[in-house]
Amino acid sequence: MIYHYHGEFKLILRYAQDDSLSEWLTATIKLRSEINP
Repeated sequence: MIYHYHGEFKLILRYAQDDSLSEWLTATIKLRSEINP
């Protein structure tokens, strides 16, 4: 679970660098909903 979370976090960091802020926020909200349903 922690390894999977780490992978998702790295993906979000990549979004933060390559894509717009709105996409980064969407990914962050999606990840939070997956961690705390």
